[in-house]
Amino acid sequence: MSRPVPAHGTYARYQRDCRCGLCAEARREYARSYRHSAPAGETRRHIARLQEAGLELKAIARLSGISERQVNSIAHGKHRRVWETTEGAICGVPLDALSANYRVPREASDRMLDLIVRVMTRGDVAAAFKYRRPWLSFTAKRAGHVNSLTWLRLCFIARSLAARGLLPADEVEKAIGS
Repeated sequence: MSRPVPAHGTYARYQRDCRCGLCAEARREYARSYRHSAPAGETRRHIARLQEAGLELKAIARLSGISERQVNSIAHGKHRRVWETTEGAICGVPLDALSANYRVPREASDRMLDLIVRVMTRGDVAAAFKYRRPWLSFTAKRAGHVNSLTWLRLCFIARSLAARGLLPADEVEKAIGS
């Protein structure tokens, strides 16, 4: 015995393979209410503020527990609405959150590298970074910043050279502090 067919313009009829305009609109309305979605504008603005504070999208994703792909698509305006749980997770990341992916301005990394190349070649620095190629090229020239891992490596090399007396320790600490 078959069940009665629901009326047009209902989500139940859409589930029974009716794709007319009324049933499709009923499905969209059901999805909007079911998901408890919110406009994505505030979430997008918070992501922009986090990026201005130095966090990369990967770090925002890690700290919020939302996939990097989802954070990226929200940041680039591909979603007009997001789930309230997604909004809460992303907006819950504090602006002062630092992670392994914060950014350091190019000028600071250039100053540090200038100190290091007084006693090491760029090839030696590349080898210390365990780069496959024997030359050193940072994305800083293109992006205007380096990530924290590159910065921490530069600081470690500079402090090691200062500890061995090859670089003035006060200049190294001044470059790190700036």
